[in-house]
Amino acid sequence: METTKTPSVRAEIIDPSIENALPENCNMSILLQEDGLVFCILRNDVKKYIVLGDYTLEKNTTDFAALFSFKDQLEGVFAHYQIGYYTPNFSIIPAPLFNPNRIEEYANFQFEKGEEHILLFDELKTSGLVLIYSAPKALLQTVQNSFPEVKIKHAGFFTISHYHNLYKNKPGQHLHLQIWNGHLEVIAIENGKVLLLSSFAFQTDEDMLYFTLNVYEQLGLNPESVPLKISGEMEKSSSIWGLLLTYIRFVELEERPATAQYSHEFKSVPAHLYNRVFQAATCV
Repeated sequence: METTKTPSVRAEIIDPSIENALPENCNMSILLQEDGLVFCILRNDVKKYIVLGDYTLEKNTTDFAALFSFKDQLEGVFAHYQIGYYTPNFSIIPAPLFNPNRIEEYANFQFEKGEEHILLFDELKTSGLVLIYSAPKALLQTVQNSFPEVKIKHAGFFTISHYHNLYKNKPGQHLHLQIWNGHLEVIAIENGKVLLLSSFAFQTDEDMLYFTLNVYEQLGLNPESVPLKISGEMEKSSSIWGLLLTYIRFVELEERPATAQYSHEFKSVPAHLYNRVFQAATCV
């Protein structure tokens, strides 16, 4: 009989105020991928994030149910749940050109679906885009078992929604990187419109630099004037930080969204480290 493997805990931060927080006054946001997840809880009555968790599974483990073991420690049904799934197997199509009957055709042109995967799509109505992607059947079933009323979305749905809302009334060009677990996600915005959302796997500093400079070049962005804002697994003391500054005039760490307060307990982690999940939480 196969036993459930306990995920490794990278971070688990709980504000003492959770003891008197009513579930119906809280939202839970989850970002997951095949080897882990990050989640946060927002207490709506005081507009404050009170819980943050980061868990990983062993490589080549598909026991997705183990990732949601944290849910057993939380009582009650929350006011709102949202779940984003990251996979590099995605494509973005302008909504006027999208036909749901051709989703297999779109996917085959951009990526391999993979065995035991299902094709899904999310409509970003405010941006006029459709995001197509694949997800493992086992993962989707696990999510349905744990959160029966919640529709999973691609993590890029929340990335696009967050930055579209942030810049919809702000002219100019903006470039953001999010870095985690050997992956780089880049989104470019110009005059409130999404120019690009793409992701890359990288192994070296030079890989990351190449992908970043290539985005500047392909989109015609000037590295002397368009700042690069970074969140996730990045520190100013790292070698890649200095390398980026050699070629890009303005490089900065992105602050957490200012839409709510953050528990003082969160001071134990860098303010830019978990932006992805906090940004998803703003897209309720």
